[in-house]
Amino acid sequence: MKQELVDTKKKREEKFMALADEHRETLRSIRFDKDLETFNRSHDNVPLEMLVEVTLARKREIVKKKLAM
Repeated sequence: MKQELVDTKKKREEKFMALADEHRETLRSIRFDKDLETFNRSHDNVPLEMLVEVTLARKREIVKKKLAM
């Protein structure tokens, strides 16, 4: 009886870990898609004062993050 409880708990934990891994991978994929969209977005319509401070800084962050992987 005790072994059945241990086995059931172990199986439950394994399923939870598998779901957690799947969730993390989904979040990584979503983040990648958003980063790619941001990186490829044209900055022709961005005001000059925002271009360097916001847009190009964000693009640099994305490149650094991808190079670190």
